[in-house]
Amino acid sequence: MGKQREQKYRTAIYCRLSDEDYEKKREVSESIENQMFICRKYIEERPELEEAEVYIDDGHTGLDYDRAGYIRMMEDVDAGKIDCIITKSLARLGREHAETIRLFKVTFVMKRIRYIAVVDNIDFTAAFFRMLFRRRHSYKIHCNIQRP
Repeated sequence: MGKQREQKYRTAIYCRLSDEDYEKKREVSESIENQMFICRKYIEERPELEEAEVYIDDGHTGLDYDRAGYIRMMEDVDAGKIDCIITKSLARLGREHAETIRLFKVTFVMKRIRYIAVVDNIDFTAAFFRMLFRRRHSYKIHCNIQRP
């Protein structure tokens, strides 16, 4: 039998600087440069990852997803150009919990997106998301059946 070919993930680097830190900004803030450095170093150390594009929202809150860089990245996900999204931390992706959960539970599973948050030590595949949410759903059903 021949060797199975390892998947090469077309990886989007997503960087966001909160609007509170925006006043300290230069052309590209040090925080954004630092986020890109951390993500690129992570990618360089993993041969299955290749950088596809960098998406930046400099000076935008994480409490909503109406951000130009984020929207462009998700359009590329929808177009099949991206298999993986990497951020420095989960908070860089977003801080609005309901939308972030929907993103993981629906979009990443349906589009088979791998998600990595480097400093949070998160590396989730779509298969992991499916298993996680099925297990949680199964547990909720179990609890409902057990109630008198």
